[in-house]
Amino acid sequence: MANYYTDPVAKGEVTSLADFVLLCASRGDNLEDLRDCVEPWHDRRIERAREELEKVESMTPEQIKAACEESNKLSRAHFDSCNRRNREQKPRLERMLKKVKSWEVPDVISDLKQRMIAHLEHSLDALDIEEHTHKPMSADDWYAEELSFCRRMLEDSLDAKEKRQAVVEARNASLDALINSLRDTD
Repeated sequence: MANYYTDPVAKGEVTSLADFVLLCASRGDNLEDLRDCVEPWHDRRIERAREELEKVESMTPEQIKAACEESNKLSRAHFDSCNRRNREQKPRLERMLKKVKSWEVPDVISDLKQRMIAHLEHSLDALDIEEHTHKPMSADDWYAEELSFCRRMLEDSLDAKEKRQAVVEARNASLDALINSLRDTD
């Protein structure tokens, strides 16, 4: 399975060693998820989780059966798509790995080469998993799993908001301390 670095290679968009080098050199390893910086995002996420849980809890047996059948159909299509994609991506990733390994680099950028090899090998390892197979679920199993998922999503959303609020409060306390420390200067 391709990752942030190897996805363009797996899709066939990046085929030259030079392009892959520039791609890896330009992408950072520590990107912040900016969505977490926006407080209303948490409230919308919590509301959506509550709505989804209520929707699932109120389903009739007929609705559960229909949703399970649709889920099994989508799951089967997804597995087929993943298998097809993996068969297409593997040779591309292998070709790029061979190019990177044979690339002679100055010592100053040898760490970049090693990172590139690690990303490609990781992506290839993820593709080497056996072909995905679809195992249809029963309506009862689907409903129990869906309820569990919805409850977990609501709990995770509430926890994320609480953690974000703690970060904001700590940041505000630091800023207050900074401002107060500057009052007695000059």
